[in-house]
Amino acid sequence: YIQQAHDMELKAMLGDDFYDELKTALLADSLSTDQKLLVPNLKKMEVYYGMAKAVENLRFAVKNNGLRIFETLSTIENAHTSKEANALDAHAFARRMTENGNTYSKILEKYLNKNANTYPTWKASDNYTDPDAERTSSTYEGDGRLGLF
Repeated sequence: YIQQAHDMELKAMLGDDFYDELKTALLADSLSTDQKLLVPNLKKMEVYYGMAKAVENLRFAVKNNGLRIFETLSTIENAHTSKEANALDAHAFARRMTENGNTYSKILEKYLNKNANTYPTWKASDNYTDPDAERTSSTYEGDGRLGLF
């Protein structure tokens, strides 16, 4: 689910080129000092988006007797041994995790836009927004994109 968070959220937020630049540097253990400044927010986004994806996908099933949480994979076939769960609780938790990821995404995006000259690949991307340009609600609203760290 972390990989889904990367592919569906972080990569979309950062743009393909900047994401690939950071990923390559991370895997080569060659992150610059400026790139290392981004890692704490990227990690938070990765965790929150990953948890949201997991809650949406792990061991939950809707049966005729309601939402079920399966304790083990073997109980998926034996719904009578699973625990009842409140569907609203599971969805509310996933929503909270996504909202937390979105918060860190907006913080990171604001930082990158403000410091774009330090991150030329970000500045060259379609995701960059000049912080001095007048923002409207349609250009400022985050869409919850991100995911590698």
